[in-house]
Amino acid sequence: MAKNVNTDVLIIGAGASGLTAAIFAAEKGASVVVVEHGPKAAKKILLTGNGRCNLSNTTFERGVYRGADPAFAHRVLEGFTPDDTLDFFHESGILTTVEQGRVYPSTFEGNLVSEVLIKRLDESGAGLFLNAGIYDLHKSDAGFLATIESEDESGKNKFKVNSKTLILACGGASYPKTGSDGSGYNMAKSFGHRLNPVFPALCHLVSKEDYPQSLHGVRAISRVSLFIDGSKSATEVGEVQFTKKGISGVPVLSLSRFASKALSEGGKVELSVDFAADMDEKKLRDELSRRKNSFPSRSAGDLLSGIVHRKTAVLICRLCRVKPSDRCSSVKDGILSKMTDCVKNFRMEIIGTSPLEEAQCTAGGIDVSDVNPSDMQSILCPGLFFAGEMLDVDGTCGGYNLQFAWSSGALAGMAAANISRKDNS
Repeated sequence: MAKNVNTDVLIIGAGASGLTAAIFAAEKGASVVVVEHGPKAAKKILLTGNGRCNLSNTTFERGVYRGADPAFAHRVLEGFTPDDTLDFFHESGILTTVEQGRVYPSTFEGNLVSEVLIKRLDESGAGLFLNAGIYDLHKSDAGFLATIESEDESGKNKFKVNSKTLILACGGASYPKTGSDGSGYNMAKSFGHRLNPVFPALCHLVSKEDYPQSLHGVRAISRVSLFIDGSKSATEVGEVQFTKKGISGVPVLSLSRFASKALSEGGKVELSVDFAADMDEKKLRDELSRRKNSFPSRSAGDLLSGIVHRKTAVLICRLCRVKPSDRCSSVKDGILSKMTDCVKNFRMEIIGTSPLEEAQCTAGGIDVSDVNPSDMQSILCPGLFFAGEMLDVDGTCGGYNLQFAWSSGALAGMAAANISRKDNS
């Protein structure tokens, strides 16, 4: 049975950022208590990189982070760099490999990352309470006071934690089954922090048209452009995947936060898919004309053979009012132009996204203008720190969100420990 606890650092949330904060604080000599309301620590880490755990990336160009102040994330990474992150994991026993700029454990075992973090946490001497709910949390004369109820083999146990510092690493509101249920937002607001609107990021997009159903399962390397109220907003290149209700794939996930935000504000959102990104319109139009003239007895569907997937060719023929079985010779030049446009500018009106509960990441969150990027400390409430996804920072696909978790967690943990050491001296 746990008794009332006095500690240097109290951390709420045992995800990527919370565990990192705990390890760095404890290894600097601070006493640390970590509280997690779920039954398992580091659960969400297993979802990254399709279970392979995309730890980080080798490039951090402008645009990989989004939010009200995208530069905030880059300033955080200056304090604890991607190289510092790799050193941390190498020291912990994880070797890494790079695949198209994305950094993974060399064995591509995502569970290895969570296991190593939990082992290092245990070795650091930090205390971890699972299945633990926060029933009261407020500022006290000595720092922060939390009333906690945890559950273990011996049953439920209610106790208080008096802490000199507090790190909120509660996660966002996406994938609540992993522990990120948005509960940390109210905690932050109770200390005077503002919450910017939250919405899904890194999520599937839902189309108004029903024809994606006929492309269900089709994958294609494409250039994807997002249009908001008729103006091109952003473009990504990569493999798209059509679903029963719309479209997904890495480029779509990367664009989804902009689509999600525009939809929440009542904007008109459209997606343009270029199935032949390596060919300009003239080259494609000439190729279709050549095929028509060279193989007049072939079917109209054969005009697009090898250029787009077979299912896509059938759909494009239908959209251009041509039967796929018609002879090539019967296809008029005007239809060839329509086919060319359809391949290069396959339009879909987007009317929704997968829900926040199914999104890989939360966009929006606690306003970063009230947080110091050099140490993640609150400007409004001394001794309060933030780390990870609960802040208004979201990254595109490629390990950027985890890198922000490692960096913000390390900075918060070290800074909280430094305050405690000064108090103890």
